Amino acid sequence: MKNGQILHWRNFLLSDIVELVNEDESKHNIFFEWCVTQPKLTYWGTDGLIKTKGKKSFSTLIELAKDDNLETETRAKSIKSISIYSKQSFDRGLPKDPGYWKLEDLRIEEVKNWYKNGHQDGKGYSEPITHFSLENPKTEL
Repeated sequence: MKNGQILHWRNFLLSDIVELVNEDESKHNIFFEWCVTQPKLTYWGTDGLIKTKGKKSFSTLIELAKDDNLETETRAKSIKSISIYSKQSFDRGLPKDPGYWKLEDLRIEEVKNWYKNGHQDGKGYSEPITHFSLENPKTEL
């Protein structure tokens, strides 16, 4: 990842690397801390950082969200990653893909206040309501 000559491949491979790493596998922190400093790798590097560092990554991810020099989708991805990991609803009412978020969608002040006040885990979202027939199908189909 660091020295490869096929630069466009790095971002593509990073999402696979994140999948291969186990949660709290702290020996990979340094790698993902480096990734989030590389503009082309920051988007997927946030997932690796939060996966290996957990809540200790929140301050770094908030700094990424505040960074006006980063693309909006990268800033949104850091908020989305925090939201998923902490079960907070900073992504409520927004597209699932942070690539579709707009600058005004970034709830940076809300995230900063939550962090300053102890960054407690939230309740997450409740399961969507499904029709009873989906739980008890009458045919194989």
